[in-house]
Amino acid sequence: CISFTNSFSIQNIDPALYSKALMTEAESKLYSFRVVKNAYILSMTMENAATKMLEDGIPGGACYNIARLVGSDLQINNLGDCSLIVVRGGQVVFQSEAQQHEFNYPWQMG
Repeated sequence: CISFTNSFSIQNIDPALYSKALMTEAESKLYSFRVVKNAYILSMTMENAATKMLEDGIPGGACYNIARLVGSDLQINNLGDCSLIVVRGGQVVFQSEAQQHEFNYPWQMG
């Protein structure tokens, strides 16, 4: 999810480019770490992906939600107003919390 879309369009920046490139890079990094069982690896994955965006000169910012299942352990890492919801038997058993400065002003990577 991307915020500040209007300010990006004023600067002639495609806000979707950053989020797509960020998650493509994150997917690549996560597969290289697939044998690591530590949940911290998700944070490292996103940090490495964001660094790559800076190195490649891709402007923008994004909220994100990344998760992986290791055995029966669901590992998640999210930033901003994205949310992960786990539903079992029609009931919500877990929902991650939004991370934002204030309403409609979420934390972002980038």
